[in-house]
Amino acid sequence: PYRDRWAHYYMVVMGPVTWPLGVVRSVGGDHDAGIIDLEDALATLEHRGFLAHVPRIRCDLASAYLRRGSPGDEERASELRRTGRPDAEAQGLDGVVRRFDALPL
Repeated sequence: PYRDRWAHYYMVVMGPVTWPLGVVRSVGGDHDAGIIDLEDALATLEHRGFLAHVPRIRCDLASAYLRRGSPGDEERASELRRTGRPDAEAQGLDGVVRRFDALPL
């Protein structure tokens, strides 16, 4: 019921609730629902201009696609890495860059 809500940590906007929900669903084995939530969160962040979080969610989404392993998922994960890693590097997000580099692509 809270899919349209955003998570906040005091004064810091963390992003749409669909982001952590998608991660939890995917890690818990409900890959299809997790990917739907993560794609929704990514589109919301991009549409609203919260670009600082975009590399992080692209990495989470790439991981979800690789966990699911359906036809076309590795290509989508590669695309997310190709677009997310340079943004993470430009923003100085070294941990996210390392996470992208650790993806088995």
